[in-house]
Amino acid sequence: MKKIFIASALVLITSCAAFAELGGIPFETLYKDLGARSEAMGGASVGNPSGITAILWNPAYLDSLMKNEVYAGAELLYEGASMEYLSYATPIGQYGGLGFMAGYLGYGSFETVDMNDIVTGTSDYKDIFITAAYGKNIFAGIEAGISLKMLLEDQAGATYPAFNSDISLFRSFDDFDLGLAVKNILPLTIKYTTDSEQFITTMRFGGTYRALDGKLKLAADIEKYFIDENPFFYFGAEYNIANMIYLRAGYNTFSEVSGGFGVNYDNVGIDYTLTDGQASIMHKIAVYYDFGGYDVAVKADPPQFSPVGAVKKTYLRVSAMTKYEIFKWSLDIKDKNGAVVKNWNGTGTPDTDIVWDGLRMDGMPVDEGTYTVVLTVVDENDKIIKSPETLITIKSSDSRAMPLFGE
Repeated sequence: MKKIFIASALVLITSCAAFAELGGIPFETLYKDLGARSEAMGGASVGNPSGITAILWNPAYLDSLMKNEVYAGAELLYEGASMEYLSYATPIGQYGGLGFMAGYLGYGSFETVDMNDIVTGTSDYKDIFITAAYGKNIFAGIEAGISLKMLLEDQAGATYPAFNSDISLFRSFDDFDLGLAVKNILPLTIKYTTDSEQFITTMRFGGTYRALDGKLKLAADIEKYFIDENPFFYFGAEYNIANMIYLRAGYNTFSEVSGGFGVNYDNVGIDYTLTDGQASIMHKIAVYYDFGGYDVAVKADPPQFSPVGAVKKTYLRVSAMTKYEIFKWSLDIKDKNGAVVKNWNGTGTPDTDIVWDGLRMDGMPVDEGTYTVVLTVVDENDKIIKSPETLITIKSSDSRAMPLFGE
């Protein structure tokens, strides 16, 4: 399966020579991605969802959320247009996950003219959008989702409502994720005073490949509008430094090149993106806060010890709270090259306290240095969940050790 995915990604990359432009459809801006992280990665989000993109593009992923999240963003678009939005997502145990989003898109002020082309004043044009989304595992680790959208378009004081819905699928594997989304599945129109516009149905397929123990993510999406348009392609990359700093870059066949970064500390994060498109340079920024929910984590107590010193071992405090029952687990200690030097594993819920005395699996002491600890659990739906890395430092000597024979 992995070979098929990699081959498909290569086909996507070599197929993106055909450029196309999209225009003349209602709520056109909302057909593109929201969220600073997604935009920094070129808009590749269906197989790489997080935060607000789960609500907007792949609600199926809401069942994968471990924590409650509040997400707020602002985007400076072209020619004075701007967008602000706020979202909230929450896991609801074995019932899945819920998400809500509200946003405002202002196009700015425009001159109004009469039948004789005489300027009579100015008017504002804006869109208001509200979305409710739900995701749930259905079988074999496949998650399905649906979102309901209400849209309001304000043109010179006249308001026009619209409704539609999206559906999606998501599946996570060992080293990659796959997603499929269909937007605007209902054949509805927006009715104006004298005319109307048809919603356009789109289908997007995407995947994300994880390398370097998950530190590097490579994402790609292909999207087809159900009109006479060429497919669109989205590509992005993200590199994680110390589980705190994220560097991102992306490109799509809307001729947009993007880059950005994210910082996350103690469940509070900020994302920034700079996008260079055909119209102008756009800035996007978002802040978010994760809290409550479920957690898979390991803490070393103490984080530094010496097998020949006064403190000869460390206690690994394990927390494994998951939405679904744990099928099996593995706790790995790795050296700086990523090789596993010590492993514990089992079925069911892992022990809350595991002692490590600095010995390898063959009983020999490890070398002096820094080691990483990662807890991996697999739940009853075959979902793989990994804890953030925890560092342990091994010293070959300890200043607190008792001197022997005058040493």
